[in-house]
Amino acid sequence: MTSTNISIPINRKRFPVVLIVGLILLATLSYNLLYAQPIRFYLDDLLGWLFKGIFFFLLLFYTSIAMASYIKVVFDKNAKLVITDDGLLDNTSIFSCGKILWDDVLEVNLKKGFNMQYLIVKLKEPEKFTADKNFLKRYFLQNRIKKIGTPLLIPETHLKCNIDILKEIIVEYINK
Repeated sequence: MTSTNISIPINRKRFPVVLIVGLILLATLSYNLLYAQPIRFYLDDLLGWLFKGIFFFLLLFYTSIAMASYIKVVFDKNAKLVITDDGLLDNTSIFSCGKILWDDVLEVNLKKGFNMQYLIVKLKEPEKFTADKNFLKRYFLQNRIKKIGTPLLIPETHLKCNIDILKEIIVEYINK
């Protein structure tokens, strides 16, 4: 029996909307912090600065994550989804799951949200794929498990393939 590998590269030409929006908001908030005159509401100036400072650092964190994700998309030559006889190798983002055996997969679904389709691969023990990750990856993957029930979520814009065909291929491999 011959081993077949299907390698699906990521879409390196997708527009980094999240990064651009984050940078615009960060620049606007920075300008506001540095040059805007304080308006006296019920909050004291110190509390206003504290609130803006916390918001600034949260936005900086969010934009840094988007920047790291975009850098991976553009420069990582191994950023792809690989389908083998043994399972999936997910290396599509900075929050990838890694190697997933077919025995660990429960089902594959397509869901529509935010005006695009997502490939959702449900796993038998999703927490198993977060155990060996660093704190930040583990936090984001566990958050994804809480929201959708699995750490493996692939938007249709992330890969250079038709997501409906990809679902059919994965289901075919699961049923082997």
